[in-house]
Amino acid sequence: MRAMWKRMGVATVGMLTLLLATASSAADDKKFGQTRIALYDIPATTIAKFQAFKPSAPMKGESVIVSTLLADSESWAGPEFVASATANPHTIVVTVRGTATADGDASTLWNVGWVLEDGVRRLNVLPGIAKVGAKAGERVEVTGASPTSFKESRKVGVALELVDAKNIRFEGVRVEVWSGVPEPSKLELSYAFRYAIIGLVLGLVFWWWRRN
Repeated sequence: MRAMWKRMGVATVGMLTLLLATASSAADDKKFGQTRIALYDIPATTIAKFQAFKPSAPMKGESVIVSTLLADSESWAGPEFVASATANPHTIVVTVRGTATADGDASTLWNVGWVLEDGVRRLNVLPGIAKVGAKAGERVEVTGASPTSFKESRKVGVALELVDAKNIRFEGVRVEVWSGVPEPSKLELSYAFRYAIIGLVLGLVFWWWRRN
């Protein structure tokens, strides 16, 4: 009986571990959405403009968000496509690659959003594009994401604006657009499977106790 219990326990844990690994891989592939509908590598000429850009001073009396949205910027816009309201949310993912020029935080500040059919830009401040405590010469790759839901399908283009950059020499910027609800993160999956394993083990213990 003990040998059978041991074999069942090992097999169960192994099966759940395999399922967790498979689910985690799927979550990595779809952590920003279900379908990647656009991918842009910003042209080298625009990257050079980002590097040469000089930020404006913060606006007195305005919040950080308002000041960022109204600041001078170096802009790029992607080609137009149809964003379907049935595939919400639409998430813009920006990945910045570069090298830290000195010891310290390597940070960039961006506005990101959409160019609408009438040419109006609908923008938000993009969070999370920084490498804290970088070392001089260290390769830096940081990513931020901004989701949006559309009430109706419409033609849009991605809008990206550099507002500020510190301690980084740009090597590339990639912009992706994902549609659909993202998969759960690895952490969420690990917690879910952890409780599943605990529940199953307790169930087997109870079954063994009843049999004996």
